[in-house]
Amino acid sequence: MRRRPFRYRLTLWYIAVLAAAQLVMAVAAGLTVRLSGLRSVDRELRQKATQPLRTEDLLPRPRQFDRADFRRTLAVRLPLSDANLLWNSRDAEPAARGEMRFANVWVENEHARTLTVPWRESGKIVGVIQVARPLAGYDDMMGTLLRSVLVLLPLSLLLAALGGSALTRRALAPVRAATRLAAEIGVEDLSRRLAVHGEDELADLARTFNAMFDRLEASFEQQRGFIADAAHELRTPLSLIKVSSSMALAGAPDADEDRRALSVIDQAADGMTGLVGQLLLLARADAGQLAVEPAEFEAVDLLEAAIAAVPSAAGRVTIAPGGRFLMTGDLDLLCRALVNLVSNALRHSPEAAPIELRAASDGHSARLAVVDHGEGIAPEHLARVTERFYRVDRGRGRREGGTGLGLSIVEGIARAHGGALVLRPTPGGGLTAELQLPLSGIQPAP
Repeated sequence: MRRRPFRYRLTLWYIAVLAAAQLVMAVAAGLTVRLSGLRSVDRELRQKATQPLRTEDLLPRPRQFDRADFRRTLAVRLPLSDANLLWNSRDAEPAARGEMRFANVWVENEHARTLTVPWRESGKIVGVIQVARPLAGYDDMMGTLLRSVLVLLPLSLLLAALGGSALTRRALAPVRAATRLAAEIGVEDLSRRLAVHGEDELADLARTFNAMFDRLEASFEQQRGFIADAAHELRTPLSLIKVSSSMALAGAPDADEDRRALSVIDQAADGMTGLVGQLLLLARADAGQLAVEPAEFEAVDLLEAAIAAVPSAAGRVTIAPGGRFLMTGDLDLLCRALVNLVSNALRHSPEAAPIELRAASDGHSARLAVVDHGEGIAPEHLARVTERFYRVDRGRGRREGGTGLGLSIVEGIARAHGGALVLRPTPGGGLTAELQLPLSGIQPAP
């Protein structure tokens, strides 16, 4: 069964709460008017009961109201043989014992309120005095009040329902606009945004949706660029393979030519294998599925392993004193990260420029840094150099600038260890790339 729209349920709740509040107010008002009216009647009855008795008041007579003077007094002497002549005979016995009794009674289809009090002479109770007041005017007033409530309450609820529905529709208009926009937006058009009006919660909701659309647009744009760059990077080795194999097949059999063609094909296949491996590693890192096998080792051993893995680093890259502390992590992955950083430093530093590896610890985290004094990176590029296939100089080819995945891989490895990659300019020129990692234990990636 389909549920009612939220605005209908919100309006119904609003009407229910309003109806309950109005009902409570009506009951409270009715009780207040009733008690106030009865107190006024009771004051009149007490005043009349204290007035001196007349001789005719002492004689029994038929029970009836004198509408010209409804406050007439009826007195009965003891014994109470004539109590049945009272308007309210049930209160005669309690009054003869010294009690004062108020009561509502019906006398000949007339609603009245009676007060029965003891009649004392020389300090002794010699009879009872009963005064009465018809409540016709009071009943008419309470009836008018009840009819007004029965008419005004449904009318006010109807008006509240109409007004509440209109206000709810208007208040939820931004939500409907956000829902409609989310349903209409496609991958081809992520530039549309919600209009933001005011500073209330709905405006905050619109800003939140717009921020989400901003992230989605940036993500899709990055994905488009990633796919285009990946296709471009793969096109080169594929073209080499195709050209080399076609030339080998088109020409006359020649062992030397075939060997050169196979060598080109082999190198292109190696390049493609390496690129695909890098892409798979990045995909696993993005999905949080990068397999990390933690082990304990000294930081300086990791630095030495990274230098050994880069043949061109011999004689150019040095290790700063220190690094004699234990840390935990995946030795192979961290070595690969440092190799990428060292290779990047070698690629962008002059032959005579020194490159230094540093390892330090503050007792909680390890900081592994590669410091070069090369060309460095302009500040406007620092925030983007970890993007896939991003090159500071777009004019460089793969041989000069690499694939553009090295820093992305380093950042992914750092995240898999619960750490981060920090890039900052080196004083005097160059770039310092620092891995900040938990010293012991691998924390979950954020």
